[in-house]
Amino acid sequence: MMKTRTKTILVIAGTLIIGIILGVFLTGAVMRHRLNRIAEMQTRPGFVKIMEHIIQPTEKQKKEIEPILTNTAHRLTQVYVDKRKKIAQIGDSLRSELQPYLTDEQYQRLTRRMRHHEREHRKWRHDKDRYHKK
Repeated sequence: MMKTRTKTILVIAGTLIIGIILGVFLTGAVMRHRLNRIAEMQTRPGFVKIMEHIIQPTEKQKKEIEPILTNTAHRLTQVYVDKRKKIAQIGDSLRSELQPYLTDEQYQRLTRRMRHHEREHRKWRHDKDRYHKK
């Protein structure tokens, strides 16, 4: 039979372990939710939906502000598209500038890492053409 002290230690340790596990999973879920909200904000329909949720316009106001929100969403979308292109250009430039100084193995490792990063970024975007949806 276990002593009371041993049982108490096991209960406390078990509670601590369960708390840590729950904390890890809940933190991950909260971060995914926040990232999805940010990604949604980068789409025209998502931007309009979120802004309407914040503003809570009347039906009359909705009709009046919808063109303003849509126009702003379009302008923001263009900024996101331009930003992604600029980042890709900078990455290509970096690889070109570094290539003469790197071994083939180092250059391939850098190229693989940069491609992996780009693929990971696309996962958060839901689909690669969402910037162009109307």
